[in-house]
Amino acid sequence: MDTYTVKEVAKMMNTSEETVRRWIRSGKLKANMDSRKKGSVITDAMLREFTRNTPKYAAALANPIGGIVAASTLLLGTFVAKNIEKGEAIKNSTVDSEEIKKILKENLVTVNANIKNKKKAIAQLEQEIVDEETKVKSLEYLLKNIENVKGDANE
Repeated sequence: MDTYTVKEVAKMMNTSEETVRRWIRSGKLKANMDSRKKGSVITDAMLREFTRNTPKYAAALANPIGGIVAASTLLLGTFVAKNIEKGEAIKNSTVDSEEIKKILKENLVTVNANIKNKKKAIAQLEQEIVDEETKVKSLEYLLKNIENVKGDANE
């Protein structure tokens, strides 16, 4: 399970660390705090929940350039942080390219599934629009015929 620091989330969301802390205090963003020294820890699930409920920041992550940069920075930062947690020096830290490939492939599957679902929703909305337009034409036709019948009765 991936976890992020306040600093990493702030960088991803292109906001200040204090803003992230405010979100945590207000309950908008859930976080765990095992110790005050280490600070708040946000899991991947908590971050996804926050972005699902906060469209402004979900959109920031979806920005093609910013999202890729933020995701790459976060991904690499997470690997380095995990190596540091293990007590290894930064200069000896390595990024496992197979792990990065795995994560990127998983993200591709997720994004492609999201695109497919959105296209399906668009098609459904387009059909609903066609149905509503048909109703409008039917109602206009009925209204016109009623007005014609009323006009004929007055003559």
